Amino acid sequence: MIALTPTTKPTLSLDDVGPAVNPATTGLATPREETFLANRHRNVRRARIMSRSRGTRDARSESIMSTTHEVGPADELDSRGVVGAGPYAVGRTAEGEVFALGRKCRHLRADLAKGSVDKTGCLVCPNHGARFDVETGKMVRGPQGLPDVASKLFKALSALFPQKRGRTIERDGTLFVE
Repeated sequence: MIALTPTTKPTLSLDDVGPAVNPATTGLATPREETFLANRHRNVRRARIMSRSRGTRDARSESIMSTTHEVGPADELDSRGVVGAGPYAVGRTAEGEVFALGRKCRHLRADLAKGSVDKTGCLVCPNHGARFDVETGKMVRGPQGLPDVASKLFKALSALFPQKRGRTIERDGTLFVE
């Protein structure tokens, strides 16, 4: 219970706070606990700064940086088909260039790996026919079947935030995406 008197400050008892409250943020920690928490925070920050200055990365960021997804044999990827490889939709244009774009469409998160490549070399969404430029990742035509304003909005957002693009590599006749 909080007790107020003209000569004392408000006080809280542990019964009022409950067990789920962090003592460090409520001012209920002892001076020893406060020192421990402050030193722990300082040491964590120091370790992060030191690892950056040495050019090392922790295991989690290193695994993200070096993630490679196998697509399959390079000669089996035809000019109209698109396949999925991890977070990428991988295909080949009519000119024979291999591309890798983000797998999820901006509109309703459709799987672009189930889409196709049209005669202009754009990746076409299987759900509503939105077209993406495979070189830039930008939406060339917005989703069809929506009001014109909504389609233009998706297209404008794609200009600001294009689909992510992966780098394709061929090793020993097998395609990979990084």
